[in-house]
Amino acid sequence: QIDELNISDKTFDRQVAIISSRTKIERKKPDLLNASRKRRIAAGAGVEVQEINRLLKQHRQMADTFKAMSRSNGRGMMGQMAKMFGMGAAGGAPSQADLEEMAKKMGVDPNAAPGAMPNIDLDKLKNLGAGSGGLPGLGSAPSSGLFGGLPGLPGAKPFDPTRKK
Repeated sequence: QIDELNISDKTFDRQVAIISSRTKIERKKPDLLNASRKRRIAAGAGVEVQEINRLLKQHRQMADTFKAMSRSNGRGMMGQMAKMFGMGAAGGAPSQADLEEMAKKMGVDPNAAPGAMPNIDLDKLKNLGAGSGGLPGLGSAPSSGLFGGLPGLPGAKPFDPTRKK
């Protein structure tokens, strides 16, 4: 995906240098950066102060975008994104019709008695999300599992307290 953004390696390396030249506190709270701190960071990263300002502006825009998406309990942009990905209502929950359609695709009778053990065709279940990590329209998931390498999450290796780092 980075290749699609047309960001050169040089630009990317500069941004890494800028971020690395900041202290942990400055990384957490970019609003702390006054003119003298920006000059120090620019000198440490080997760039002009304008580069620092440009990166801070990009960061602010991204932060604002994500805040707007999370506002209104999903009724804002997140609700619109849920609709785009076919997740039904603005809250992201699938509608009853969506649930019935998914059940049919898995080979389950949607009219079966509630609480009864469904007779699921495992091949149909596997094929339901084949090649897309189980989420329609979102591309493939990594082969090591969705959260491979993160203990406690699906696809992660179990924690081994005897293993040394």
